[in-house]
Amino acid sequence: GGPLHLMFRRILTEESVRELGFVHWPFVQDALERGFGEAADGACFRTVVYVASWVTISDRFKKAQEQLRAEKA
Repeated sequence: GGPLHLMFRRILTEESVRELGFVHWPFVQDALERGFGEAADGACFRTVVYVASWVTISDRFKKAQEQLRAEKA
């Protein structure tokens, strides 16, 4: 995998995907395999991008909530 594939693999761990609560991990795992390479499937690549975006947004909201709680304490 190239740099982009490695970045998505780092973001899309089983734990991070399951924490979303509405995305099926095996579906994302398959998309990570089929969305890259010479015979890449465009739909799989888009799935990877969307889910990685959701994971990133979710992480940022968690950090913002933690910061607000710390400021109130």
